[in-house]
Amino acid sequence: MADKLRKLKDEAAKLVQKNKLEKALSVLGEVLEIDPLDVTACQKTGDIYRKLSQNDKAIERYMRVVKVYAEDG
Repeated sequence: MADKLRKLKDEAAKLVQKNKLEKALSVLGEVLEIDPLDVTACQKTGDIYRKLSQNDKAIERYMRVVKVYAEDG
């Protein structure tokens, strides 16, 4: 499972570099389906939504990251 997550994250990073943001969101969505508490993937989706001027969705993702960090202490 860890290998699959790593491959998906690598793929998403390459897509972001190529400015294929919608596809990167889809791949990061797969990561979050496997591990909903993956704060890195969640933060990256927030960053992509911000780049796409979808600020409400970006804030939602950033708030999820804050919640995970707050719960973990």
